[in-house]
Amino acid sequence: MARTGGVRHGKVKQVFEPSAAALHDCVRDAFPQIQRAWNDRDLDVFSRLATDDYVSRARPVVDELDRKLQINRIEDPDLRDVAVSHPRKDADAMQADAYLAFILRDWLEDLRTTEVLRGDPEALLSFVERWSFVFDEARGWTLDRVSTVWSGGPSNAGVELRGLPAGRYSRRDAPARWVEWDGSAWTPERPVAT
Repeated sequence: MARTGGVRHGKVKQVFEPSAAALHDCVRDAFPQIQRAWNDRDLDVFSRLATDDYVSRARPVVDELDRKLQINRIEDPDLRDVAVSHPRKDADAMQADAYLAFILRDWLEDLRTTEVLRGDPEALLSFVERWSFVFDEARGWTLDRVSTVWSGGPSNAGVELRGLPAGRYSRRDAPARWVEWDGSAWTPERPVAT
């Protein structure tokens, strides 16, 4: 017998609203794994943490590195700050963007000779990236796209959320609270509506 209120055909239908705190947990867990997966050219990690679309975009990059016997070395990743945008329903999926401020060392190396082809293994680089996630009821938050918002050299190692667009965000130090960013300053916090 079909019923409303989450029960259909005698089974309980779970209604789940993905939370900002869950996305913060996902970012914290995925960040080092994604960085290591690029370093190791490991598509299996991408398949666990990212959408099929992300994996299909990563595959030719990884294949090209393999073909050329090169490796994109990523070392010492240090996630400094995270701001998660308010989740939104777009088409058929719940989506949210996480803005990550981090530092790391990044260079391209020839696997045969260990010659550095691009970058500097000693240079600490600063980044702000937008990681776009979609929510899948079976898998939870999954990474769909990554784009660089801002990057700088070692003199900018005290990275902050540069380039963050105005909007409503949950911060990693208080994931259950929302704050407004007007493009230059944060407004007072208020609890997340449940």
